[in-house]
Amino acid sequence: GLEARRASIFGRSEHDDVPVGQRIYGYMPMSTHFVVEPTDVTDSGFVDGTAYRAPLPAVYNRYGYVTAESGDGDSREPYVALFGPLFYTSWLLADEIVEENFYGATRLLCSSASSKTALSLAYVLKRDHSDKVTLVGLTSEGNKGFTEGTGFYDEVVTFFRDFLSGGFKDSVHLFKGVLTGILRVAKESLFSGLNNIEV
Repeated sequence: GLEARRASIFGRSEHDDVPVGQRIYGYMPMSTHFVVEPTDVTDSGFVDGTAYRAPLPAVYNRYGYVTAESGDGDSREPYVALFGPLFYTSWLLADEIVEENFYGATRLLCSSASSKTALSLAYVLKRDHSDKVTLVGLTSEGNKGFTEGTGFYDEVVTFFRDFLSGGFKDSVHLFKGVLTGILRVAKESLFSGLNNIEV
């Protein structure tokens, strides 16, 4: 079924170490009720031991307590909700890359370098493995300054204008091209380098 990364409040608890009113955070079914069997309970959360969820990856069964950290209180929760699942993804990617000894590479190219997942991946690799690999961020011209400003990449390379110019505008082999995806290229975009765009 559908699941969403969100926070919830325990309305009823039969577990001594999980009090009623405790806010939890994790992947929960999109429903009005959520029933778990807390196991491996710690000060930071628990694992759902429900048998039918056992085959799922561990990240889907781990629930953390939403608590005030560094005086942030409730203001921190939206950031945890936004970055939490993406950071898990990035950490798993980093773990795979490190476990495989960077697949023998000395330079790692991160596409969509300004995305939350790529930034999280670069953060982890820069923090823990900057001596083993050079991180190169691939981003659009409009995001270059922001991406460089994070300090997570050793080098930031732009691609969008050159890709559109070389692949579309200046190609003698192409009469008409269609761009699809989540990026909207506006007629007035100074980064596209294109003309005669129909949006």
